Amino acid sequence: AYKKRLKRHGILRSKGLIYFLGVFDREKETPIGEVLISLIVRFNVQSARIYYGGFNNHWRNGYGLGALRGLISFGIENLKLNRLEAEIQVDNRPSRALARKVGMTLEGLRRQAIYFDGKWHDHLAYSITAKDLGFRKRKPTIG
Repeated sequence: AYKKRLKRHGILRSKGLIYFLGVFDREKETPIGEVLISLIVRFNVQSARIYYGGFNNHWRNGYGLGALRGLISFGIENLKLNRLEAEIQVDNRPSRALARKVGMTLEGLRRQAIYFDGKWHDHLAYSITAKDLGFRKRKPTIG
């Protein structure tokens, strides 16, 4: 199932729609998590939704900070996006702290934003922009 998922994400990445990336321990070369840029909107918007997650046996080891910084850098610098957004479950305090640590700003509550485990869940909306990272006067790309 994971190989099928990777293949599907590879096709979507080749079309510039989704960037699904693995996070690995550099020394052991083992997977420790995954990050994702999706819902990419171009033209005069230049934004995307990001997701970051570590496999639970690697939580609280500091990997998330590097992974999220790398994801933000990739989105803003490489993909030339102006804005990245993350939705975080209200009760996920470690993820909220990580978002703040990399400079993301809490924008508000998104009521019943996502459905899983048989019910709708509220999420907190966080964002970071190219300007927050020191990029000035960036104009949108058309493609």
